[in-house]
Amino acid sequence: MIKVGDDPVDWHTVVGVVDDAPRPGLGAALEPPFTVYLSVLQHPVPSVELLVRPRPGRNVDDAFVARALAESLGSGVPVHRVSESRLLAAQVVPVAWLGRWLDVEGWAMLAIATTGTFALMRLWVLSLLTELGMRRAAGARRAQILGLVLWRAAGVGVAGTAVGLWLAPGVWRLIESAIPGLPVWSPGLVAPLAALLVTVTIAGALLPAWHAAQMTPAALLDFEAD
Repeated sequence: MIKVGDDPVDWHTVVGVVDDAPRPGLGAALEPPFTVYLSVLQHPVPSVELLVRPRPGRNVDDAFVARALAESLGSGVPVHRVSESRLLAAQVVPVAWLGRWLDVEGWAMLAIATTGTFALMRLWVLSLLTELGMRRAAGARRAQILGLVLWRAAGVGVAGTAVGLWLAPGVWRLIESAIPGLPVWSPGLVAPLAALLVTVTIAGALLPAWHAAQMTPAALLDFEAD
């Protein structure tokens, strides 16, 4: 026996226990995991939807459907007819709107990440100019200076990608709890983005490293970043 929120006086007899159906929609996974199903005869809903689909090659008999509804619900119950395509279109509108804004946010975050990574790598190379000047003064060639910077930049990019791949499954599960229906996590989903960020990391270091390789040791030692 249980009591429900809309009927705090009467007790209800539990007649069965079933598995809860998966809840579709944004944020549905955050709802309580258990549901109490009540008889529609005891707790009628204000409105119901009846979907009528014809068999292949046949049309819906509107007169028959109208008579069946009148006999079941009574002649005084208002009935509003809406096509299935129109009903689905109305339900898709908010989902499509949300999907577009999620796309915009995702691309904006990617742009911020790539721009920030590019700028950060440039500042990092500028901070190494004194070390690079000492290496040039000790006999390092321009190609060695360029290779050293790019090798370190590639290491930073690969290390960052490895950390991201390690944290990604847990973050993906959190996103799935709010947005059901996402594809199953796999490294292939983020491989193109990881490759992009590694490329940006190397590119951000390439330009200042190239300029540093063309400078004399004395100029490198006396250089002050803007």
